[in-house]
Amino acid sequence: MKKLYLFIVLLNINLFASAQSPELYRIWHLKSIEYDFGGEIIISEIEPDINPYILFYEDHSFEGFAACTEFNGNAEIITTNGDNYGNITFQNLNLPEIYCENEIFNIIQNDFEIILSETREWLIATNPQTQELELLIGEMFHTYRFTAGEMNTVENSLSQIEIYPNPAFDYIHLKNVKPNSMYKIYNLSGKIVSEGNLNVSNKITINRVPSGVYILKLDDAVLKFIKK
Repeated sequence: MKKLYLFIVLLNINLFASAQSPELYRIWHLKSIEYDFGGEIIISEIEPDINPYILFYEDHSFEGFAACTEFNGNAEIITTNGDNYGNITFQNLNLPEIYCENEIFNIIQNDFEIILSETREWLIATNPQTQELELLIGEMFHTYRFTAGEMNTVENSLSQIEIYPNPAFDYIHLKNVKPNSMYKIYNLSGKIVSEGNLNVSNKITINRVPSGVYILKLDDAVLKFIKK
């Protein structure tokens, strides 16, 4: 039932897809989780803010952030109908089992564990209503809808944008970033601990942030740093 339903959804959306779809290898931010039995979770409506994402690399490895923890692994990616549709078999998943403090976070955390297992159908297409580029991943009772990050996000995350010192004590500097970029810093529970716009020196003060590992989300990149 789910496969038939997903095929209809994919077919309808694909009618609006561009003839040449962008590559899968970029960052994708989770927009919503839609359930076959009715209802959906819309990520932008969750409080406190949360930023689940998955980042695919050209060597078929992936990493990301669910609701409370990071994850990583490898994927066997098969494309059909050009480069915009196919199957993904997720392998070697490293997603720690953890109980989140927030109940909705727990649901998303568990859903990520479901989606990142076995073989899933995927489609990249432009949503005709929002004009956003989306990645849809189908599971037996769920459809996960992601929106695309910048095309050069993978490149930026790996080579161009630099964060230093790392580990850091009182502040971090960023190199090769857009002027006045907006930033958000998340702890590993998915809670925003700091946000704002970069100053002219591209320096972020973190002296009031507790020690730990953090996710820094910029307009066009996602990076990790350690606060000592």
